[in-house]
Amino acid sequence: MNPSERIDQLIAGLTDWRGKTLASIRRSILDADREIIEEWKWMGKPSVVPRRNNRGRQRPQGCELKMYEGAAHGLFITHAERFNHDVLRFITA
Repeated sequence: MNPSERIDQLIAGLTDWRGKTLASIRRSILDADREIIEEWKWMGKPSVVPRRNNRGRQRPQGCELKMYEGAAHGLFITHAERFNHDVLRFITA
């Protein structure tokens, strides 16, 4: 079973709001960039890895890489003010 099929299976097993939410987010990510490759990471946790076959490709026009020094998985909590500002700026651009 390939990683995409495993993620399909995981989502199908979530019959509550989590399955619908995860499916919607996944669809948005994959629709936004058709070159994203899904991988199944260790410990049984799925992840979407923005990896490309063509490494030389530039970011889409207007995109900017934001680095949050000292941030980890909870950056939306530990760096909430800056993160929310950056997200709102991105959404309204």
